[in-house]
Amino acid sequence: MPDIEVNIEIFCARCGAGICNNASTISYRNRDAFSIEPCEKCLTDSYNDGYKDRDKEESI
Repeated sequence: MPDIEVNIEIFCARCGAGICNNASTISYRNRDAFSIEPCEKCLTDSYNDGYKDRDKEESI
């Protein structure tokens, strides 16, 4: 089977940040697939949202 080179760009669906550096190829069910790590900005936002939710619960 011949090798094929494909150029792709990957963007965060939530904030639109380019996350090509967060992607890697993996073998899944004998096929090539992509594994995508979450966007660093969205991870930080989610982490901070958890603190905001905690603070709301403590003030009640």
